Amino acid sequence: MSNYLHYCLSLPRSRSVDTGHQYAIITDIMEKPAEPSISELWRQWASRSITLTTAQTSALGISKRAHVYNWLYELGIQPDRYIVRKASYGRGHIEIRFGYSEDLGFIRMSGIIPD
Repeated sequence: MSNYLHYCLSLPRSRSVDTGHQYAIITDIMEKPAEPSISELWRQWASRSITLTTAQTSALGISKRAHVYNWLYELGIQPDRYIVRKASYGRGHIEIRFGYSEDLGFIRMSGIIPD
C-alpha cells in the first residue's frame, strides 16, 4: 500500500483536512522520479545523432568541446538538448546526440556543416 494511501486511511474520520494541507501531504510523501543519467540519455538519443569529421570540425573552427557548446548555442540550441562526446570511431571525430529531432533536422537542413 502506498504511503499516501496508508496515511489517508489512518486519519481519524472526524478530522477535516483542507485542500492546502492535503497537497502538502502529497508532496511530502510522494517521491520524485529519478532523472536519467547522461549515459542513459546517450543511449536513448542514439537515433538523433550526427558525427562531425576532423575536416568538418576544422572547417567550422571547432577544436575543443567548449567550441562545440558555443557553436550550438550560437545556433540557438540550448545545452540541455544535446550531449557531445568524442566519436568511438575516427580520431578527432565528434558525435553530438540531440534530445529532439527538430534540432538535428535544423542542423542537417541548414547546410551549415561543410561536406
